[in-house]
Amino acid sequence: MKTRRSSSLFLAALVAVAGLAFTACGGGTGDSPDTTQGGGSTTTMGGHANGNTLHVIGTDKNGADNKFDPKELDLKAGETYTVEFENTGSVAHTFTIKDWDVDTGLVNPGDTEEVEFTVPADAASKSIKFVCIPHEALGMVGTINVS
Repeated sequence: MKTRRSSSLFLAALVAVAGLAFTACGGGTGDSPDTTQGGGSTTTMGGHANGNTLHVIGTDKNGADNKFDPKELDLKAGETYTVEFENTGSVAHTFTIKDWDVDTGLVNPGDTEEVEFTVPADAASKSIKFVCIPHEALGMVGTINVS
């Protein structure tokens, strides 16, 4: 199953939930469920209603356009994931996994789109590419390692 959500609706809901949480809980400082593996070079994961949430940025951590950060994701076969693709670049980008028919469509600079997918069970022990369709030839490519 694949879905897309507008970044503005997502942000509005996030602000509303955060406001309620701080009001109800007093803004406590509990441990965050998010962890980053490999010093930010691989998957960022956290809890999500129907799987794991992956945050991918449309430029690398040094601000270079036409790069993904992280450029390598470690996923598990049979698991459902939601990719939050944030375009911090200066031109439109996509997050696309051609082998699995996953695509955010064009995401304009400053916008965020989500796409949800389930890693096929037969993808275990494989490496799969994710790309930006308009910038694949320029090297905007990443790798999904499936276990």
